Amino acid sequence: MKKFTALLFVLLIFIGLINYDDKINSELEKSNSECFYNIY
Repeated sequence: MKKFTALLFVLLIFIGLINYDDKINSELEKSNSECFYNIY
């Protein structure tokens, strides 16, 4: 049972990291496109 809980915890962290990565990537794309528009 302990192993299962640990596995679930790791899975939650993994999913959280993926979601966090997506958020950062979309923010970066947003700022990059804004910079691009400012240059041109």
